[in-house]
Amino acid sequence: MAGGFRCSSGHVWYPPGGTASVCPVCGGTAVLLTADEPSVLVLAGEGGQAPRPAQDHNEPTVTFVHAGGADTPDPSFGSLAGLVPPAPGPDTGTVSGPPSSVVPFGHADTVDFTPPQVPGYEILHEVGRGGMGVVYKARQLNLNRVVALKMILSGAHAGATERERFRREAESVAALQHSHIVQIFDIGEANGHPYLALEFVDGGSLAQSLSGTPWEGRRAAELVELLARAVQFAHAAGIVHRDLKPGNILLTQDAGPADDENRAEGRTAGNSAPPRPCDWRPKVTDFGLAKRLDETQADGGGTRTGAVMGTPSYIAPEQAGGKSRDVGPPADVYALGAILYELLTGRPPFRGETPLDTVLQVLHDDPVQPKRLHAPVPRDLETICLKCLSKQPARRYASAADLAADLRRFLDGEPIRARPLSAWGRGVKWAGRHPSLAVLLATTAVAAVALVAVLSVAYVRVRDAKDAKEHEARAAQDERLRAEAEKWRAEELAAKNEEQRNRAVAQAEELKLETQRTRRAAYALQLAQVAILCERDPFRAAALLEDESRCPTDLRDFAWAYLRRLCQRDDRAYLDHRPDDPLRAVAYAPDGALVATAGDAGSVRVWDPRHGHTWVTFSGHEGAVHGLAFSPDGTTLASAGADGTVRLWLLPLDVIATAKRVAGVFPNWVPPLANRFVGVPELQAAMVLQAGPKGVNCVAFAPDGRTLVSGGDDGSLRWWDLSGWRPAVSDLAALGGAGARAVALARAAAAPDARPVWEQKKLGAHAGGVLCVAFSRNGSYLVSGGADHLARVLSADGTKSVRTLPAHADAVRAVAVSPDGRTVATVNNGLSPHVRLFDTQTWRDRRLFGHTATIYALAFSDDGRQLASSGFDKTVRLWDAEDGRERGQLVGHSQQINAVAFSPDRRTVVSAGMDGAAVVWQTGTRAHEPDDVLRLARDASGKPAQALTAFALNRTGSALVSVDDLGRVRMGAVDYAPPGRPPAPAGPLWLTPLPYWSGPARPTARAATASADGRTFAVATKDELLVWQPPPPGPRPARGGILPVAVRTAHPVHTLGIDPTGRWLVTLDPTGVRKYDLRVLRTASSRPGALPGGDLVMPATDARELAFHPSREWLAVGVGGGVRVVTLGGAILADQPSAHGAARVEALGFDSSGTRLATGDSAGLIRLWEVDDGGRLAADRYLTGHGGAVHALAFNPNGRTLASGSDDRTVILWDPVAGRERLALTGHADRVLEVAFTADGGALVSVSRDGAVKRWRADVRSAAPNLALPPALPQM
Repeated sequence: MAGGFRCSSGHVWYPPGGTASVCPVCGGTAVLLTADEPSVLVLAGEGGQAPRPAQDHNEPTVTFVHAGGADTPDPSFGSLAGLVPPAPGPDTGTVSGPPSSVVPFGHADTVDFTPPQVPGYEILHEVGRGGMGVVYKARQLNLNRVVALKMILSGAHAGATERERFRREAESVAALQHSHIVQIFDIGEANGHPYLALEFVDGGSLAQSLSGTPWEGRRAAELVELLARAVQFAHAAGIVHRDLKPGNILLTQDAGPADDENRAEGRTAGNSAPPRPCDWRPKVTDFGLAKRLDETQADGGGTRTGAVMGTPSYIAPEQAGGKSRDVGPPADVYALGAILYELLTGRPPFRGETPLDTVLQVLHDDPVQPKRLHAPVPRDLETICLKCLSKQPARRYASAADLAADLRRFLDGEPIRARPLSAWGRGVKWAGRHPSLAVLLATTAVAAVALVAVLSVAYVRVRDAKDAKEHEARAAQDERLRAEAEKWRAEELAAKNEEQRNRAVAQAEELKLETQRTRRAAYALQLAQVAILCERDPFRAAALLEDESRCPTDLRDFAWAYLRRLCQRDDRAYLDHRPDDPLRAVAYAPDGALVATAGDAGSVRVWDPRHGHTWVTFSGHEGAVHGLAFSPDGTTLASAGADGTVRLWLLPLDVIATAKRVAGVFPNWVPPLANRFVGVPELQAAMVLQAGPKGVNCVAFAPDGRTLVSGGDDGSLRWWDLSGWRPAVSDLAALGGAGARAVALARAAAAPDARPVWEQKKLGAHAGGVLCVAFSRNGSYLVSGGADHLARVLSADGTKSVRTLPAHADAVRAVAVSPDGRTVATVNNGLSPHVRLFDTQTWRDRRLFGHTATIYALAFSDDGRQLASSGFDKTVRLWDAEDGRERGQLVGHSQQINAVAFSPDRRTVVSAGMDGAAVVWQTGTRAHEPDDVLRLARDASGKPAQALTAFALNRTGSALVSVDDLGRVRMGAVDYAPPGRPPAPAGPLWLTPLPYWSGPARPTARAATASADGRTFAVATKDELLVWQPPPPGPRPARGGILPVAVRTAHPVHTLGIDPTGRWLVTLDPTGVRKYDLRVLRTASSRPGALPGGDLVMPATDARELAFHPSREWLAVGVGGGVRVVTLGGAILADQPSAHGAARVEALGFDSSGTRLATGDSAGLIRLWEVDDGGRLAADRYLTGHGGAVHALAFNPNGRTLASGSDDRTVILWDPVAGRERLALTGHADRVLEVAFTADGGALVSVSRDGAVKRWRADVRSAAPNLALPPALPQM
């Protein structure tokens, strides 16, 4: 480029006028620049302003021209450097000046360089070259290692400055032994070519890894932290790099000692060891522009002030301004910030059209905030970056170590030390750089505010005047509008009245529908509330169900009746005591199989709490029986009477067990019938103990069974030794039966008067009488309560008084001890009767309030979690013994309840009252009554069946047919009652086998069905149909059972059905729907296989399920995902081919009126259809709730409830009108195959694939039960 000038210091400029005499930077003599002479970048001198000659008023234009001509610099602009002035020659015309200290700048093609032969090294290939040097990959032969061999590009022609700088680079690198700094191995000269042997880094440079895509913040921070620690190491050695940039950061995968070294540095800085930033480890290289901090201008090796060193995008402002003396460690901190900036944003902080533009930006502009270029940049990391890029060195980090420490704080999630510049600070900085513009803006703002204030005052005055006039105009206008509005309102009112009359019918109908929806929604919420409440307070729940304002009569469905039954917690009422025999005592046997009750009549009855059957009666007491207790082994019953005796009764357990086994063989209706002819045995006491001159009120066995304790009206507690009467359990276990009996006889012989039972100890406990006594299960305590208002805690043998509990307000009528002995319960019958719970560790008490009158009885469950109490308020209350909350309130007795006892499994509690009734209550709700179809199914080898392959319930759920995986076919009745006899009372579900003989095991059945009357059954095997029908009048069938009629089929049958009349048997096979006339079967075949196939009703290749219309000869068939309604004659009445889309129809069911059809598919969706008189279908509602395929559907007799069974093992009760789920019944462990309502709608029967049959009973009585006394109990 001609027309430019160069000074003796190497500065080049191009004045606008084309003439110049002195350098605008240093004041040196100007020399005309030739066309082929390379150029240098010229910047401001030491003071920041170029000196200007007095005679030249035109400011010089500062430009940069690349020495290569057409080639342009790399986007990073390379390293800023001057060019060494060429030596004087005959053609150049240049003037020799002092040697320049700047480094040559240019591309590799500026000098033609041939690598020399370097002794001891084998040059492999060139790695790269720059404006000054070239680097080769070489092998050091004596050590056989790969090195980077760096040479001066000008080779033997290198000047003193270049050689000095080359030497200085070697010295700088040699002084720095750091894992993140490229290491030097050797320095030398070969044939006049200086060279350096450096560590070879094979990962390329960081610049090659940058693609313009921002890095993740933590990754960038980790990399720069490592670089900062390496730079700090150089600074500590007195070396400033001055040319840090991505191109001078090499990457290597070697991760050897770097982590250890950085951890050591991190510990030195007071931080934890920094993690590796990525898979590559950075190394700092190219110390060609490095400066030693101890150098001065006089050293000769420094850089002349005014020379610009480094790369424009990464040099610090003091470096860009040519202030070489001011360049120190803060310049490297700035470069690290520029590298961090580029990593975070994908671009350097400053980048202009030319290097000069970039340098001017570095000097005068602030970098764009990183978050504006890349929003995900963390705020703390942005603050660190901008602090590094501060224009003034003093505002940057004091050292690279401080920068690394702040980065480590960021990485560890700790607060950083740097603080972001506030908006006010940025404004002050901007004003400092543009003072004139700042003053102008401030003056403008003040003038604008003053102008706005003046205009605002004037505006307010004008507005007020305008508002006054507008107000007057509006007042007049309002008067006119008011008059017009009155007229318009009258006209509009007339029109509205007419419109309302026209819409009255539609609105009334909509209101009716909305009311129905609201009523049904409120009813659904009420049922949900009752479902929650019936567990805790069944009495309250039952009252809500009977409230017609909450549960309207016209909406009550099976779900309502089912919840109503759940609220009836009285499982059984035992009424064998005479009505004039008020009950005083009750006890549960340890195995839960027996209950003993006694009262004022003096007789003790032992009965079955499940069936209510009385097994034995004990008589002998003269007067009332006040206390009962079973021995721990369940073989002995002790009773305490008002006649002053304690009687011991031996239970005939063997006889009772035999009777139970015999009764278990028969259906549940047989035992009540047999009881009429079998009397109840009456036994006498095995031992009578005189327990005092007055009545005995209580009795209790010790947990080991060796001792019996009684308490009476004389105020004494008596311990009775039983070890000589019957062998103790511990003796039986240790010595065997004979040995234990021998020990018992020996003890009896050694007893006073040689009696087998004798009084071991007597203790005066309570003045006025002992009313109650109880042992803890672990045998640690004996607790008694008396008429003296006290409760005493004694050791089990009575030798030690543990504690006398604080005085009670009245006589302590009941005490109980938790099985673990940690809680003692007593009753405190004062003005506010309550139960007191004492902790035996601290003896602090808690109080349970709820009863409204005197409390007479307490009992802990065997697990100690529940406490039952009863009293004069005729209620049994269940309490949580841990948190003291009331869990339930059982109401049913008509008079006070004197005694209460838990079953060992705590599922039931029995109460005895003055009304002569003993009631067995469920402590929780019993959702269903189970049975198992497969319980007796075994093959010849005794192997039990595992699952059902085919099963069917008849329409009323009273009969069933099943086929198991062993091929056994069984027919049975649900709760069978003989003809002419009333059904057995509600009790456990019982399946009665029917006299249908299936013969040998059949091949695996595919389908089964039962007629509506439960007398005809059919099963489909691989190639035949087996049909059982009731025999005609005549001789009894052979083998004692009804034989099947077999019909061969041309195709495998996968679905069967018998119409409601019992005449037609319909099958589905791969060809379509076929029908068989059962009347013909009954008379036409006496041998299997005598009949041909049935008539084809409808061809279909994918018919899977069917359902009969209840009153017409119509059939609904599921065909793939569609539904068809056909007559038995074959006419198609309705066809919905895509009723369920891609899902297959798996279940169908008509309601009892035949006007509604339900269909269920393999995806768990149920659809309801309206059926008109012509059999056409109209879609009604979708029901969603099942999580698996729906296999069974059934409407209850009144059509208010739809039941569905599914793969998800649940039975759901639906409101078909509202399309809402009422209840979900859970309990099945396998796929539900069938559901059916009983004929009276009082129960739902469901069957699952594993053979489980469950009956969900409901209370469908029309009259509400007496909530004070269930119908099972007599009215007193």
